[in-house]
Amino acid sequence: MISSPRFVLSALTLGLLSAPMLSQAAAIERSGQSILPIFEKGNYAEVSYVFVDPSLPGEDPAGNKIDGDSAENYGYLGGVVKLAPSDDSFIALIYDEPFGLDYSYGSESILAGAEAELNSENYTLLVGGKPIDNVWLYGGVAFQSIDADVTLPGGAYNLNFSDNAGGLIVGAAYEKPEIALRAAVTYRSEIENKGTATETVSSIPLTVKTPFEISTPQSVNLDFQTGVTPTTLLTLNLRWVDWTAFDAAPQFYGTAVRPGQSLVDFDKDQYSGSIGVGQKLTDNLSASLKFAYDTGTGDNPSIFGPYEEKYTTVLGAKYTIKNVDLTAAAAYTWLGSAEVDLGGPTATYDDGDALAFAAKVGYHF
Repeated sequence: MISSPRFVLSALTLGLLSAPMLSQAAAIERSGQSILPIFEKGNYAEVSYVFVDPSLPGEDPAGNKIDGDSAENYGYLGGVVKLAPSDDSFIALIYDEPFGLDYSYGSESILAGAEAELNSENYTLLVGGKPIDNVWLYGGVAFQSIDADVTLPGGAYNLNFSDNAGGLIVGAAYEKPEIALRAAVTYRSEIENKGTATETVSSIPLTVKTPFEISTPQSVNLDFQTGVTPTTLLTLNLRWVDWTAFDAAPQFYGTAVRPGQSLVDFDKDQYSGSIGVGQKLTDNLSASLKFAYDTGTGDNPSIFGPYEEKYTTVLGAKYTIKNVDLTAAAAYTWLGSAEVDLGGPTATYDDGDALAFAAKVGYHF
């Protein structure tokens, strides 16, 4: 969709600068839910993988050290298949794993036994077309599965839940190919995963099945790019996620374990942004540098996300062999310090960071 003899870099770096989110994200977010591969020229398919190695050391109220490896390594997959019946239309299927948690606290602190594992899968079907020159409209549906298992310190309480649900996505984009310019805005609706949870309280002991829901929040992505020179591309990405509407409030937990309390909620919405530059080095090779900032979701995070704002630097490279694009990237994220309320006393977390690596293979056909 963007191919200009004056700004030849755009086609080479589009996939590079739209790589999956490479950082330890706010709340339970992971992928960032980008739709930018739909702007690849013609028929296109890609598969990507991201590996993240976080470290979140801290200290509990008794002065015991909290191992930074309580935040476990994790990885997630992404994939896209896009078909373009004409230059002015497309249909695409996007797969990602947008939300997740992987925490396991060892025996060194009073948080021993606390664990959280949350996995998600999302399939987004998009169709789009050009009603007028340079303007794209697109929309579709998303199908999402959630599987969560959370245990509080000492194994005192456990929640297990899984469900499938759907949502909507709409967006629009403006392009000016002669300067490699594009501005796209994409809205995703809230997805309400409702079902039956299994809650277990070990001290009674008691296991009950209760109605429960996790509503993953609505979001807006704004993606902008423009050519600066015939071999340099500038990008800007902004994202808003409505995390203040997220409230994981298991029924038995809120009545018998911590009356009137939610298991997980967030004080603030998430605002994140990045600015990047891509440079064509040879006919086949390009490189990029990106800086990103994320506000986090408030001043009182949980032990399953004990940090506030974060700063990320990403380096990437892309090499093209005929119809195949090979992309690799690495990122370093500094995670802001935080105090976590444990029902009176607080745990403190400092000097958190994360390393991330991504690989992507794209194929034009």
